[in-house]
Amino acid sequence: MTDSRHMESGALLALRTLMERLPATAYPEAWQVDHKRYRRGLYQLCVSMATATHLMHDLTSHANLLTLAANLAAGICVHQQRARPSQSRDDRLRANWDLLEPLVAHLMRLLNIYTHLAGDCTPVTPPSRSGLPGFPSASALSPIKRRATPERAKAGAAPTPAPAAAADKAAPQERDEKEADKKASQSVGFFMSSTEYQKLYAMLRTIYETYKITLNTQSSARLLGVLEASLTALGVLLELVGTAQAAPLAEELLGYLSALIRLTPARSLHCVLQLLRAMFGSAEAGGECARCPPTPACAADLDEPSLYQACVNGPYVEFTGFVTSTRRLTAGDLAAPPRPEYDGRRPGQAAPRGTDKQALASYIRVFEPSVIKALKLYTVTSDPDVQNQVLWLLIQLVQLRVNYCLLDADQIFIGYVIKQLEYVEEGQMKEGSQVIPAIFSFLVVLSYERYHSKTVVSIPKVIQLCDGLVASGQSPEAYALPALRPIVEDLFVSTRPSVQDVKELEAQKEVLLSMLLRLIQYPEVLELVALAVYV
Repeated sequence: MTDSRHMESGALLALRTLMERLPATAYPEAWQVDHKRYRRGLYQLCVSMATATHLMHDLTSHANLLTLAANLAAGICVHQQRARPSQSRDDRLRANWDLLEPLVAHLMRLLNIYTHLAGDCTPVTPPSRSGLPGFPSASALSPIKRRATPERAKAGAAPTPAPAAAADKAAPQERDEKEADKKASQSVGFFMSSTEYQKLYAMLRTIYETYKITLNTQSSARLLGVLEASLTALGVLLELVGTAQAAPLAEELLGYLSALIRLTPARSLHCVLQLLRAMFGSAEAGGECARCPPTPACAADLDEPSLYQACVNGPYVEFTGFVTSTRRLTAGDLAAPPRPEYDGRRPGQAAPRGTDKQALASYIRVFEPSVIKALKLYTVTSDPDVQNQVLWLLIQLVQLRVNYCLLDADQIFIGYVIKQLEYVEEGQMKEGSQVIPAIFSFLVVLSYERYHSKTVVSIPKVIQLCDGLVASGQSPEAYALPALRPIVEDLFVSTRPSVQDVKELEAQKEVLLSMLLRLIQYPEVLELVALAVYV
């Protein structure tokens, strides 16, 4: 450790940059992410510095610490999973939670602070304990005052009905306030019991007041830097826990995220999605990095490849990896569930088959306010990141067997989404290419849903919309090809038991193949054609 704050800030920025270039999940030995030694490693140091040092009030360094700690935690958990492949999932998740709990508690307190700022609420102060409990009053100790006459004692003991009646009227309101204060003080995110968090709250309150009355981007970056880092770190940590760990925090965390949507909508909705996946076991412990272990070819990317590596070994490794992933996609087609299960590269995944329906129904109700707010936000924003997160959240809900028609009974939202595609065809959406993959994945998932015995969106309709993008004159690499991928995966990779007519299914495949052949000059089409031909 050094006494120079500039040296500390620079070192943290350098470590964060290294972490982004060389993640701990892919290079565990470089970061020394041994699960047995984490208590004296870099992870524990980052958590301690973020919660109990002066760097807690340096907002830039605090944000770097949170990002670094979350990625180190992911590296430790993934390393543990690879080192002990025979360990049961429950034991692995419990071990992960023992590691992550201090950092999750810190993030919950930070989100609670920002929730109070966004809602302009006054934090609940802990009860003061100035007096000595159980100690008798001065009048009880005085021998003279104890010599009361029987009449005075009797008069003093007589009840006064008027104050009691007034107290009975005010009792329910006071009782509710006390219960609310008690519940707030017992929450995981309660921060007023620590002077360090009180100082951080006061500092952020001052910055927030300036943020509301100025257009200065510097104040916005200072205020939202720690919040964005907190939500990003929390999204990473939620991939490493299961239902038993996420369920006790769900209601409190969703309350924070619903309030913070107005400040950082995209990251808040991403955390809602990650919490939903953690609650129902849709996320593997370790996330995407756990499903993609590093290979020698990945480690050699930083070095100058040899001629043999560039011409023979490199292409061979890529080809075998592609064939392996394709076989994984096509395995078990006969026992496939009604919903499509996409490749691990896609954010939306189907629910596990052993999901308890009663637990599912009770947990889904907790997400209802956030989902309703997300649907409203989609129609009033033009931010593609926010719209992407809303669509993936809906995809996850539908794959969890939630009836979409209950969310959009009047078909207003789906109509708005289809209208967006018309704007894209006319070139009126500048960043429309960023939301195209999520839109068509959403439409494909909805092709399994029914509204009054009719399909919400049929596959021929989805193919027609995609054909409109091809004929619109927009760049096929940016619009048509990303739209074709979910349709190809659905028709050729996963089975469609809802299609009774085999001839109809074959006709849809022929139409899709002809569309792919029209775009065969683009290299991205070759992978989609390989998927179709291989099956």
